[in-house]
Amino acid sequence: MDSWGSLDTGISTQEALGLAELFVHLARCQQVRPLARTLCVELKQLLGCDGVTMVLSEDAHVYYAESEAIGPLWKGQRYEAASCISGWAILHRQPAIVEDVYNDERITPEWYRPTFVNALVTVPIGDEKPIGAIGAYWAEKHKVTPKELFIMRATAEATAAALCHAEFHEELETMRAGPKG
Repeated sequence: MDSWGSLDTGISTQEALGLAELFVHLARCQQVRPLARTLCVELKQLLGCDGVTMVLSEDAHVYYAESEAIGPLWKGQRYEAASCISGWAILHRQPAIVEDVYNDERITPEWYRPTFVNALVTVPIGDEKPIGAIGAYWAEKHKVTPKELFIMRATAEATAAALCHAEFHEELETMRAGPKG
């Protein structure tokens, strides 16, 4: 047993292969935007949830960088980290599991009324100093399973490494291009 709890998640061979394929696709991304898109599209499919978002930490704020969902989420929006559930996961360095968004003191219900979201899990990207969060959303009330939480946490770890790689690659390309003008 590790800090994630029991590793008996009930993950199938097919799900493990899907997770490995997602990790390979993330590792091959050399830019942050395609990485975020790949993450949201493939993780939504793997989890069978109704939406996934990738949130980036910006000091005391969070930026909803990408999403793939059955309806509107918060893509392109910035919020104070302390005011939203993704920020809560980042600030507390732990997953936030919400079975009912209208019955959780960490949630601002007004933000969810224009969306389909009724349940969610959001996990920080990185352990010691999270650089963002990944959120998965369901249109119905949903109890997150150990398997879903494992997939989310493992994906967040792979995303942390992939983001470092993509940011390094983008900086390297900028340096190679030399000064403009």
